[in-house]
Amino acid sequence: IGAQDTACINVPIQFQDLSVTSSGTITGWSWDFGDGNTSSQQNPLHTYASTGIYTVTLDVQTSTGCTNTGTYVVEVFAPPVPDFDFTIPCEGQPTIFTDLSTDTAGTIVAWDWTFGDGSPNEFVQNPDHLYATAGTYPVTLSIESSNGCLASVVQDVIIYPSPTADFIYGLECGGEPIDLVSTSV
Repeated sequence: IGAQDTACINVPIQFQDLSVTSSGTITGWSWDFGDGNTSSQQNPLHTYASTGIYTVTLDVQTSTGCTNTGTYVVEVFAPPVPDFDFTIPCEGQPTIFTDLSTDTAGTIVAWDWTFGDGSPNEFVQNPDHLYATAGTYPVTLSIESSNGCLASVVQDVIIYPSPTADFIYGLECGGEPIDLVSTSV
């Protein structure tokens, strides 16, 4: 049996029949994935819906009527939970991103940030990013756990335009109050 030793919930695993025979040909396959599911395909795909350690069994039959059984153990992990927070700056100020991701079955070993503005991705845990203009940007954080499980989350980041401060005033005679009127936007 050929497959990977570890897997993630809801990610298909490609199992491969590595059986050989010295007499006749292999004519039948009976897979038991250890979770109540089976297959008669030679090289099936299977997806586990729960974490755990599963013993996979393959029974093969040859054209001469011989049978043999092989077993393989697969450990299935829950994916990490991606999450992040960020500062809400005005235009011209950097946005500071803080990774809040968790993984109950291992540790997070890789981060991939896409900032939604066409700039290159960042691969650090807590990046800063300066947006060129105000607007709404879909930011994606993709993470990988030490078990090889992947997960992503997208949040909209809003960059507000910077205000423009200005005022007007009227001319007054000496000693009189001056009227100031804000024209800030």
